[in-house]
Amino acid sequence: MNPWTISRTALFIFLMTTMAAGANKTPPTYQKGTILNISSDHASCELEGIGIRKLISNCGNFQSGQPVDYRLKGDRVYIRRESGKEYKCSIEGTIENVADKTSYQQGTIKGWEKGTDIYWVGAHGETFPRRELPSG
Repeated sequence: MNPWTISRTALFIFLMTTMAAGANKTPPTYQKGTILNISSDHASCELEGIGIRKLISNCGNFQSGQPVDYRLKGDRVYIRRESGKEYKCSIEGTIENVADKTSYQQGTIKGWEKGTDIYWVGAHGETFPRRELPSG
């Protein structure tokens, strides 16, 4: 066999292998979120998404209230930039979303009775006897 044919065949196999390996890569899926509560020293901020709230390192020049596209992977948050590249932020903590877990229980407040005040307190702390207001 001709050495020229062997090198062209090897190049063809290499290119096909490279294309096949790249074809299996799917682009990452991003979620919508909002940057909240940037710390006073701009070292950290909160990322709120659907059902989550994370405390992350402020790895970009974010503004409070800024909408972002993000993805989670391990202990990192990747926030997509306008250029398509990503900010790589470390997760410093998870914040419980208290608003989603609000529950109420029925009960009775004890030790409180319906009553009326017998004195009014003035602007300078002086007290005045309360008088009944005329009805009607």
